[in-house]
Amino acid sequence: MKNVLFTISLIFAMSLLIAGIIFAEEENSTKADTYRVVGIGDSLKEAEIDAYQNAIIEFFKKNLTREDIKTNSNKLLKEFFSLNKIKTYIKSSKVVSNEGSSKVKLVVDISLDTQKITETLNKLGINLKNSDAKEEKDEN
Repeated sequence: MKNVLFTISLIFAMSLLIAGIIFAEEENSTKADTYRVVGIGDSLKEAEIDAYQNAIIEFFKKNLTREDIKTNSNKLLKEFFSLNKIKTYIKSSKVVSNEGSSKVKLVVDISLDTQKITETLNKLGINLKNSDAKEEKDEN
């Protein structure tokens, strides 16, 4: 009877450990997709849009080469910075601080939909810096 209880408690402990590891991986990937940026504008809406654009710029700095950005700047501007499309790449945003005097200044944590951004970049023929390394890891 003791062996059965010990086995059940061991299985339960292992399942909690595995669930904790899986949750931690999801949490880390979410944090990696979140950028703390500043948005400045004449109105709250302008400051918010500026913050969205700055988050996408930070993603590009981190994941694209300078050469890709220079070569494809028109495509990137047209696809990612048009007002009617920019919100489709944002998972969530949380205003951290809101300072207003003559201009509105927001500090915002923005989570990007990196999967959607990556798919769009691939459609435009632009690959991420480390996409080859990621593919090799996936194959192994």
